Amino acid sequence: MRTFAVVNQKGGSGKTTTAINLAAVWAASGKRTLLIDMDPQSHCATGLAVPEDAIETHIGDAILSRMSQPADLAGIAWRISTNLDLVPSTMQLAGIEAMRGGLADRPDRDLRLAVLIRRVARRYDACIIDCPPSIGLLTYNALRAAGEVIIPVETGYFALQGAHRQVNTIRSLAQRFEREIRYYLLPTLHRSDSRLASEILATLKNRFVTSVTPIVIHYDERLREAAGFGQSIVEYAPGSVGHRDYAALGVWLDGECKAIIEPKVPIVELAKNARASLLQSIAGSDRQSPLGSEAPARIAPPIHVRTVEPMNGGCATAAPVAAMPTAAVETGRRTMPASRAAELASRARMLADRSASLKHRLSKQVVVKEKPAQETAVEPKAHMLSLLGPHHTSMGVSFAYGGDAAESLFIAGDFNDWSPHATPLTFHPEHGVWHACIPLTPGRHSYRYVRNGDWIIDPHNDIKEPNPFGEENSVVEVSEPQPACEE
Repeated sequence: MRTFAVVNQKGGSGKTTTAINLAAVWAASGKRTLLIDMDPQSHCATGLAVPEDAIETHIGDAILSRMSQPADLAGIAWRISTNLDLVPSTMQLAGIEAMRGGLADRPDRDLRLAVLIRRVARRYDACIIDCPPSIGLLTYNALRAAGEVIIPVETGYFALQGAHRQVNTIRSLAQRFEREIRYYLLPTLHRSDSRLASEILATLKNRFVTSVTPIVIHYDERLREAAGFGQSIVEYAPGSVGHRDYAALGVWLDGECKAIIEPKVPIVELAKNARASLLQSIAGSDRQSPLGSEAPARIAPPIHVRTVEPMNGGCATAAPVAAMPTAAVETGRRTMPASRAAELASRARMLADRSASLKHRLSKQVVVKEKPAQETAVEPKAHMLSLLGPHHTSMGVSFAYGGDAAESLFIAGDFNDWSPHATPLTFHPEHGVWHACIPLTPGRHSYRYVRNGDWIIDPHNDIKEPNPFGEENSVVEVSEPQPACEE
């Protein structure tokens, strides 16, 4: 089992977004994937619709368990979708690093996660660890357990300084652990139409050369929307730019596990060809679920119910959506031929087999029939009812308005100077709701909807207050900072 730690001390780099969506695309391709949340902010659970108040046992409990009888990670994992399990965290995880939190005084305090992961290694093909945005015992545990590190780097103004700092941290920890840590710098939130972003990306590639992945994660608003609905990009917007980028990243990581150790220009070219092949195979799959008929798309259920089926010691054995070629399953772990030419040919065949397999699966998907034009969705779907109104998410405050196929819907409030046109909501006919996710500062915020030019209160929010015009405004209270980034 390959184990990846997703690390960056700088917030807003797309760290959690990368962990969630890379895990999702691997699961959709048939890889049994375990996602472990080591961040006390619990954004993985939030981004996958797992309510924190329903989490009975989290990763912190497992880490503090007696090593003579260590916890079974698969036993406390949540089944998110076919082939994807999540071991969640809660805010309580932040306390175990403290002097009397129970971890600092253990002689094996930075090895406990590695022991837990080894116990479930045969049940999964890949493990992804979402690390906290700080270097402490939790991150030490993740780096001791992982063989490879992904460092998401936003192609923004502070990216270069943050990348240098993060790489130096990884190198110093590798020396301290007396072991090699293979790392990949992943450009994220990239705006190809921005001259500054393009210059920063070019500088990253020049300074770090082979450490930068040839796959770039472009900015896609649907990545933010997916998290607001508690879904991965695979479920929320298959075929979107964000989905294609993360799918290409998954293919590249499968075929390029030795890219840092033995950098060669032809390998990079192979990765580019693999990405182009993948994008071509996905191009005709817009709005279809690559999970196939075994795992229909899940639309952010109000309560995530754990599976009641036997999990064979904690993890259900689910047949992959489509049989993967042996070369793809081994993902570069087999012994390579002695000659470099034979090795490149072997890698090329492996990537071609993977692309062909993915194309075959997509061609076999069940096409969801479009509704006739006259059947305009005017009522929200049953599973969306609990999400109507304002809800706090890791992306900001999610506003969902249902039961109306208005021509236009905007939200106006003290957060946008009460502009009736600055903040539109997007209508999702497949869900029957209008939706927007807005980062808000802590405090009390008043707002109203502007429906077809008419100002109305939020019918799905019972909190109201009078306004100077003798009417009422809807109110939402934000107790914690709402990040304005994809995290």
